[in-house]
Amino acid sequence: MYSFFNRLRGSVTLKISGAQPEAFINECVERGAELIFALPVENYCTVVTVPSRQLKRVRRAAAASGCTAEIVGRGGTASLGRLLLRRIVPAVCLALCLALLAWSKLFLWEIEVKGAERVSEGEILSALADCGVKTGAFWPSFTSDLIRAEALLKLPELAWLTVNVYGSRAEIVVRERVPVPELIDDRTPADIVAEKSGFVTRMLALAGQEQTAEGSAVLAGETLIAGAVTSALGETRCVRAYGDVTALTYYEMTAAAPDTVYKKGGAETSNTRWALKFGNTRINFYNNSSISGVDCDKIYIEHKAELKGLFSLPITLIEERTADCAALAVSGGAEERMAAELLDTLMQSVNGEILRSNCTVYRADGLVYVCLRAECSESIGKTVYINPSDYTGSDITGETG
Repeated sequence: MYSFFNRLRGSVTLKISGAQPEAFINECVERGAELIFALPVENYCTVVTVPSRQLKRVRRAAAASGCTAEIVGRGGTASLGRLLLRRIVPAVCLALCLALLAWSKLFLWEIEVKGAERVSEGEILSALADCGVKTGAFWPSFTSDLIRAEALLKLPELAWLTVNVYGSRAEIVVRERVPVPELIDDRTPADIVAEKSGFVTRMLALAGQEQTAEGSAVLAGETLIAGAVTSALGETRCVRAYGDVTALTYYEMTAAAPDTVYKKGGAETSNTRWALKFGNTRINFYNNSSISGVDCDKIYIEHKAELKGLFSLPITLIEERTADCAALAVSGGAEERMAAELLDTLMQSVNGEILRSNCTVYRADGLVYVCLRAECSESIGKTVYINPSDYTGSDITGETG
């Protein structure tokens, strides 16, 4: 406690030099000068620490004892105060920075969305902006329940939403609704028809009547499993056909591109421009337009006034680097790119597996052509609803198989 008060009122460390340093100590006692600390360092030299307010009294005691007093250090709040008074401009700047930092932590300058997969981040931020959660908003006025209720009304795809504020940064955590699975209507009669042409390799009919056999060729739209079932007595009843039909299918896909393309080469000239963004206001430190040419690369580097996880100020220094590039003619390389794109398109179209595939390349009239041929094994059946009256002669309700 005594050390704390000494630091609070300030102290001065002096080097006392003289023939009789002990006479200086006796003189201080007689004059009532308080010595916080005293340590002899040499035969005729002693280092003492005294309160700042008793510096004059200690100096008079040193002169009366025939010693010299040299200040070697200061400490405590009094010393800091005198230092700031001598440097008023840094002190004012420090005070303004602290005030700006405290003020900025009451506003949102960074918003992060977590948990969104099907709903885009832009839709969530737009809905929250209508609710008042946006860049520059005064977050102490937020009401979490009201924001959640309004945002969920605007975004029915979300099941839950919360806003967590950490200083000047807001974290939006969302949970999306689980899609309701499609219910199968078992009472509506339907056929299973071929969605693609091919050779049937596997026929599995769980309900309905088979219309083709394994090894047969079928065309797209042809009925594979009929929902109209004829009994041994000649009566026809309509059911919903169930089953799976696997067939060998064949694809031929072609893509074309110029044989010679132009790409950007090395930078011939480069330039760097600066801009300052304060909140939503941008100040450019250049006069010309920011629109660059076609053969120009542009890179933006943002230097934010922030410490990750601690605070963020609405001040961003933008470094804009532009480089004019020369166009270079490049031949070849398009075949691999088109072959990969064709294969990716094929994989998205096949409802099964690709058994074999090969690509052929040929050139004509300045173009390069890539042709992909593939053999696949996939399920080709799709459900098509039927009208029972077309088979029974009367408008009756179908039955399940």
